[in-house]
Amino acid sequence: MVVAIGVTVANSSVDVGWRMVIGGLIGAIFGAVGARKVKMTAMPQMVALFNGVGGGAAALVSLVEFHLLRPTRGGCTPMCRSRSPSRR
Repeated sequence: MVVAIGVTVANSSVDVGWRMVIGGLIGAIFGAVGARKVKMTAMPQMVALFNGVGGGAAALVSLVEFHLLRPTRGGCTPMCRSRSPSRR
C-alpha cells in the first residue's frame, strides 16, 4: 500500500498529491490513537468501525463522481460544459 501511495503522489499527472498526504497523516493519527486507547477485547468493534467509515468514504466519492460525469439533457456532462466556450 505504501508503494501504491508513493507512486500516486510521485506521478506528475496527479494533481491531488498533497491532499493525499494530508489525508493519510490525519488517518494515521486517528488510527494510532485508536490502536493505543482501544482494549484488545474491543478490537473487532474497532475494525468494524474502520471498515464502515471506509465504505462510507467510498460511497461519497462514488456519488461525487456520478454527479460530475452523468450526462445532462444536451448529452454533455457538467465537466464538458465547463470546458466549452461560453455562448453570448
